[in-house]
Amino acid sequence: MSDSIIAGIKERYEGKELYSCRQSGIAGTRINLDPYCISFCHEAEIPDRPVEVTKVSDIKSFSFDKYYNAVNILLEKFQDDSYPCRKCSQCKKEEYHFEKIRYVTVCTSMYCNSKCIYCNSHTTKQERGYDPVPIIQEFEEHSTIDPECYFDWGGGEPTQNDFFEDSVTYFTSNGYWQRINTNAIEYSDAVYDALSADKTLLRISVDSGTDETYRIVKGTDSGRKVWDNIRRYCKNFWGSVYIKYNVFNMNSDEEEIEAFQGLQMGHPGKILPGLGDGIRLEDDQAHRHQQESQHHPAEIG
Repeated sequence: MSDSIIAGIKERYEGKELYSCRQSGIAGTRINLDPYCISFCHEAEIPDRPVEVTKVSDIKSFSFDKYYNAVNILLEKFQDDSYPCRKCSQCKKEEYHFEKIRYVTVCTSMYCNSKCIYCNSHTTKQERGYDPVPIIQEFEEHSTIDPECYFDWGGGEPTQNDFFEDSVTYFTSNGYWQRINTNAIEYSDAVYDALSADKTLLRISVDSGTDETYRIVKGTDSGRKVWDNIRRYCKNFWGSVYIKYNVFNMNSDEEEIEAFQGLQMGHPGKILPGLGDGIRLEDDQAHRHQQESQHHPAEIG
């Protein structure tokens, strides 16, 4: 079936005015590799999102054919005025043209080796995750992954995924963009090599300026180790390393901020202040590429 599915989509929809959602990838431009399923949509603007956008498939049975069959079905459903997704502000009517996949979230495990006090999306249960590369390779075989595709790593903590190092290396060797959201408790040679390719953004969450606050906020005693790893990454690639500080009542006093600024001055990565987990990137090269692709996904990680 494979390529005939795409041919059918083009024959049916190419050049026509259609309702669709570029934010969620309903038009076939995005894949979310979630921990327990594959999905189109990570948004929560409407409470009654249909299951077909929140779960395309379980992991084991997911395939190229299943993905584009889902795209074909959803493009038809989106033309119905009563379809729940039509209430979302991201649903727009525009001229449809088939495009390759330009954005992939990689969040294959929710296990995290940190216990951030503000985060309720991780688990302390050790999970292997799954290997995203064979999934992507099937799409590459049909030439439906854009050469400038943007892989956005989150979790959980991605460095704890058994397949993380090899997957990052694979995406780097294929010239793809990557954004890696990490706590940097574990240093990664694959991340360092990805930074050297100059198409990767590394975003490290520290959320503190002192060891005591780090222990309280992050739930581990790894603050000094994290800053040592930041130093290693920043030594040659400081322009691609962002240090993230989620500001809330437990780390927002003046002394804590000044302590953080003192640490950061010795590690010339860029600062990303945030409220909770809702920050937006504005000036990094990888994010500009993402914006040019007309994708505006919510931050993850």
